[in-house]
Amino acid sequence: MSNIHQMPESLSNDAEMNAHRAEVDQMEAVDLAMVISSTKSSTEYSTLKEHTNLLSEVLPTARDIVKKLESDAGLKKLWLKKVHIAWILGSLFQESKLDPTAKSASGAYWLAQWTGDRLKFLKKLKNYSSVNVQVSFLIKELKNADIRGSKKLGRGEKVQKKFFRKTTIKEVTEFFSNHFERPSQPEMEKRLSFAKHFLSVI
Repeated sequence: MSNIHQMPESLSNDAEMNAHRAEVDQMEAVDLAMVISSTKSSTEYSTLKEHTNLLSEVLPTARDIVKKLESDAGLKKLWLKKVHIAWILGSLFQESKLDPTAKSASGAYWLAQWTGDRLKFLKKLKNYSSVNVQVSFLIKELKNADIRGSKKLGRGEKVQKKFFRKTTIKEVTEFFSNHFERPSQPEMEKRLSFAKHFLSVI
């Protein structure tokens, strides 16, 4: 899918902004239809087949996360779209299978497999082992690059310009895996497969 419908660098007024958003909404609907109806690659097919039961089991948790993301006023202002939510779910599934108690052998914890300073900040929060608190922390990171202010992603307005202007599932998945999750083993095809799956069910 092309990226011809990225948000322009600047729009002069609210009317132009609203008109542009309506245009992108229509194009996003076309993108979504293409994703759902597209023939899966052999890798994507085998990845999803291997995790069929688990993907079904975690769907209630996934929907709770969607509600939390969609209800956040700050993310709405930054223009959160379905492709962004699908990436978040796909990436979290790749990292932890949406298990808020997951811990890796390397010492990464919970939904997003946090480590280092980010994990230390999260552990200071009450009920930090719950999905609700972890997603709230994730939202804070989404709106502020991350808790330590990653220079790669930027902060505040830069997040809007870089991440929230990505409008296809492939762009969003690759960009935020590289700049937010920063995994040692990205396994991008799997992340993209899971993101496409969630895009089709949320």
